[in-house]
Amino acid sequence: MAALILCLFFLLLPAGLLKIESRVKIISWLSPAFWCYALGILVGQIGPAMESVTQPFQTVSVVLAIPLLLFSSDVRQWLRLAPVSFLSYGLWILAVVSMAFAAFHLFYEQFATPAHMTAMAASVYVGGTPNMAAVQLATGAEVELFNQMNFTDLLLSGMYLLLVLTAAHRLLLKFLRPFKPASITSIAASIHQASQWLTLPFSQKALRVGGAVLMGGAVAGVAAGVSYLLLGEVSDLWVIVFLGLGGLAASMIPTVQKWPGTYETGEYLFLIFCVVVGYQVDVMALFRDGGGIILFMMCVAYGSILLHSLLAYLFRVDADTALMTNVAGIFGPPFIGPAAQAIGNKEMIVTGMSLGVINLALGNLIGSLIFRFLG
Repeated sequence: MAALILCLFFLLLPAGLLKIESRVKIISWLSPAFWCYALGILVGQIGPAMESVTQPFQTVSVVLAIPLLLFSSDVRQWLRLAPVSFLSYGLWILAVVSMAFAAFHLFYEQFATPAHMTAMAASVYVGGTPNMAAVQLATGAEVELFNQMNFTDLLLSGMYLLLVLTAAHRLLLKFLRPFKPASITSIAASIHQASQWLTLPFSQKALRVGGAVLMGGAVAGVAAGVSYLLLGEVSDLWVIVFLGLGGLAASMIPTVQKWPGTYETGEYLFLIFCVVVGYQVDVMALFRDGGGIILFMMCVAYGSILLHSLLAYLFRVDADTALMTNVAGIFGPPFIGPAAQAIGNKEMIVTGMSLGVINLALGNLIGSLIFRFLG
């Protein structure tokens, strides 16, 4: 009975938050992902520990969410982005990888598995929480370590979000050049696809969701098959890498890219993942043992932001592009809109969303390669 109640909690909480998001301002402002994670933590402190339930939910939600979040991507649009956006993106990747290696060497003797921590930290700030979860699964890192790092990331990211929504843009303008409008000014295609999804009747939505899940499962099956053919085994590490590449490859098929509801289904699966992860967080253990983890994550997160800002100055990247690049890395697509509104530049939505999805695709690869190098 307890297992059934826990399953329903994992499934229904994200659905309920998505349902009321547009009507409750604080949910949309902090994002459903935040509330799924926070409420998962709250219930987890009083609920039973049931690994037989949590682990299948966590694994399946990650494996399916990654390709589904990528299906609606427009790779050709990325190629049309202004060169400065790609430059800023490359500088962000360089900053994150550099600070991840710096943290590895600074804290090497303090942790039992510094290679796992470095790989997960790099993946989360290149791509996002789904990437850190994927790398945790692929590298075999301890679930408790992942939970502590994920909770720490939530705290550090929340602090930076307040700066982004208030003074970050003004600070960057003091030493970075102002933004000049680029060639991409429209997000009509994504708006049309979202509105098309919203107007579908429930029966059609259910059909589309079923189709999206089948397509995501097919990509997962192909990823496992490719891993077996190339390596002689189904390697968790490379399955995760192939999931991202497979999602991007499938997005170039018009039927897949235009299939209504793929991103929404992936988002729902990601929210399930947030609830499950939050449920497993041991808050007392974090405060008891997490001091070193907080310093490690601060080094990677805040160090990457500072280094990227310095590199943006040296390479003459404008303030708007620099800020939206690190927002895409730290937070991913859900916070692009609020950040663009905070700096008063809606044109940056396209750049931020595109970079956020690119980061989602590459986060697994970069984290996995770092682990292979350090492990």
